[in-house]
Amino acid sequence: MKFQYRKTIFFLAITLLFIYGCEEEEVISQQIGYSCVDNTCQEVVNGGLYVSLSDCQAACENNNGGGVSVTYNCLNNSCVDPGDGSGIYSSLSDCENQCGNGSSISFNCVNSSCVDPGDGSGLYSTLSDCENQCVNNPVISYNCINNSCIDPGDGTGNYLNLQQCEQECNNSSSCLSSNFTVNSQSPYLLNGVAEIINFGNVWNSTYNYEIRLFTSNITGNANGPSYVGNGEMILFDLHTDGSPDGTYTFYPNTFPPNPPFNSCTPKYFLNQDMSVYSQGMAFPSSANNINYLTIVDNGNDNYDIEFSFNTSSGTFVGCYSGDLFNWDTSGSSGSSGTNNTNNKKKNPAAW
Repeated sequence: MKFQYRKTIFFLAITLLFIYGCEEEEVISQQIGYSCVDNTCQEVVNGGLYVSLSDCQAACENNNGGGVSVTYNCLNNSCVDPGDGSGIYSSLSDCENQCGNGSSISFNCVNSSCVDPGDGSGLYSTLSDCENQCVNNPVISYNCINNSCIDPGDGTGNYLNLQQCEQECNNSSSCLSSNFTVNSQSPYLLNGVAEIINFGNVWNSTYNYEIRLFTSNITGNANGPSYVGNGEMILFDLHTDGSPDGTYTFYPNTFPPNPPFNSCTPKYFLNQDMSVYSQGMAFPSSANNINYLTIVDNGNDNYDIEFSFNTSSGTFVGCYSGDLFNWDTSGSSGSSGTNNTNNKKKNPAAW
């Protein structure tokens, strides 16, 4: 009898322990939080911005009492009040209409914070991508847009500092020093041979010029050509309406050519033995596209040139201001401001 009593007590204890454990597990698995919705704290199971009701009520009431507007952002398909009036939706209904209605989650960087616009139009597809660019590692850079320096906000600008951008972008006479950079590194000075060659009407109805700008350690000229020395060259293959003056768009180096007016294929040499180029055994590399190219003819063979183009070697940004020695297609030179035209045009490939 005594043994039967102990056995009953043992099974009763095991049963109570099992029931208590299940209840505790259920309680643990369902954590209660609170969110402020329309100035009212609502209980949220396994979620909510506030752990306790008192914290929620303090924030919720203070926001309204302090004059902070109730606004909402769409975060992970849920409408959340940031608590400072900075949300992009002024009402919960507006937010819910856009948020969680099947639109893709995306994010924009707004004032160094990642915000989901709620309609799938954000620049970043994940929060981590946005935070990497916007919050954790904001890189300052600039682009020259309509003569103003603008930071794109994602580190992709052509200039790494404002001073360099303003020197190239804002200055109306623009070019204080004729030079170019590759990926904003140390500049190459364009204070060597500088020429413009008029090939006349070569492709379709366009009039074709080449502008060649060399660094200081290159000598020689286009007659031959007779260039020697190791250094750099910027070449603009221009397709014009008769004058090199103007703003140019990119034209790829294709064959057979069919270029439109005011188009250009920029080309370049870096650390090239120019005697090999003169012998027709080396050819300049072509750009992938143009960011901008503007040429101003000041008269008397004096030009202002501003350029930026992208290549496999990086982004080239620079300018030139000064005289260009003027050649026609016969290979003879003209005096300053004079273009000696020869009706017998030479094949441009010979240049």
